[in-house]
Amino acid sequence: MLSERMRLAPEMAGLDVDVAERLRREVDRFMRRAALAALMAATLLLAACGGAGPAGQAGRRTERTQIGTVKTLAEGSVPRVITATDAEGRRITLDLRDGPVLVAAWWCPHCAALLARSDLPGLPRVVTVWPQSGQTMKQILQAEESMMKADGWRGDWAHGLFAAETVPGVDTVPTLLYWSGGKVEELKGETIPATDVARVLGGKAAFTKTAAGR
Repeated sequence: MLSERMRLAPEMAGLDVDVAERLRREVDRFMRRAALAALMAATLLLAACGGAGPAGQAGRRTERTQIGTVKTLAEGSVPRVITATDAEGRRITLDLRDGPVLVAAWWCPHCAALLARSDLPGLPRVVTVWPQSGQTMKQILQAEESMMKADGWRGDWAHGLFAAETVPGVDTVPTLLYWSGGKVEELKGETIPATDVARVLGGKAAFTKTAAGR
């Protein structure tokens, strides 16, 4: 590898150590970006990111999801009350009877595609899940907030954005959870119809897009 040769023997490339080290870092940075671009391209035609394990670390995958189909979940498979953490590190509970919840992950390209849409009437409360190795709840909250703001979303961040290691029963993101007919229902994927989002929100959105974001 070019970067390895320069690290081990910079003089062979006719460069001094400082220049070779800077070049090595640039090559490594380029390779990381290329790998990320390849990953996103490989998942472009798929619908949702998924994770297995308590923090979504093991067996993380991307899978096809039937879009626009309401799924009524088996009782208890996804709890009506979701436990999460707010920006101050406090443990809070979100009852789906009080309003829907969007489960997302800041690193998920399908969640990013959903946030980038300009046709959505708004977003409900958001729970960001599955931190990368070593990340804290505060860090994934900050990452999710930065992404949402970059796409023009605004709202009450302290009462609308939360973090959790995972939400029991949710194995792909983005997933929109809501209470209907005495049961938890879900819609999945980046192309959830805007009409379904409007129906679930019922005119009460935690986040809306600024004019610049539309």
